[in-house]
Amino acid sequence: MQLKYPFGHVPDIEAKISWRYNEHWEREVIITWEQQDGLGLSREDLERTPLWEKLKQAKAVVEGMHGVFEYQPQPGKGHVLTMHYPHLDLYGEGDKPSSFSWQMRILVIDPDQKFIDQIFNKYTPLRYIIEEATDSEAGLEIFRKEKVHLTIVDEHMSGSLINGSEVIRRIREMDSAACCIMTTSSEEDKASQDRARELGVIAYYVKPFNLERINFSITETRGIFKLRDIVKQWSALT
Repeated sequence: MQLKYPFGHVPDIEAKISWRYNEHWEREVIITWEQQDGLGLSREDLERTPLWEKLKQAKAVVEGMHGVFEYQPQPGKGHVLTMHYPHLDLYGEGDKPSSFSWQMRILVIDPDQKFIDQIFNKYTPLRYIIEEATDSEAGLEIFRKEKVHLTIVDEHMSGSLINGSEVIRRIREMDSAACCIMTTSSEEDKASQDRARELGVIAYYVKPFNLERINFSITETRGIFKLRDIVKQWSALT
């Protein structure tokens, strides 16, 4: 994702969105712009550029979502803009999932066809597009070809050559900010929990579980895409 500054001497800048979990499964979202422009403008100098008003708007939005906005000059090198959301309200005041017009595509990669059918039967009538695969490689191929918003992956993937953790890792190679859920059939599967946390999945569910829980992950996924839209809006100046 390339962001353009509205003054000539600063080249294009790339924004990175990432999230991580602590030991309590509390998720933090971080957006970082790191610009190696050779300048490292001080705050005082930055305030004299056309970008400052844009950054003030961004700061207001970030703080309205209970986040922290930081500008860190690196004299002689560049600067870093960081938006850190320790406990992110993905929507903010007055911004609800109904504001989205795009049709959400959910990919389910699971060896249990009955589980896939349950999700298909629940969410297709709600106008979600459900893609399905009972094999890991087939699921990865779908992800390569389609615009997938949320992927649900079984950790153990019996009958496939690679497990769910490896599937998610490969998905992350294709899209580092992909939204994934990991499922497992064992309450005591601590190794899978640790891998899920390291991979930054947005949810980890032990089967059987009430499918209503997926609604929370769908809501969060929509919020993450909304967050990306906000970043794009901030970068709209040329």
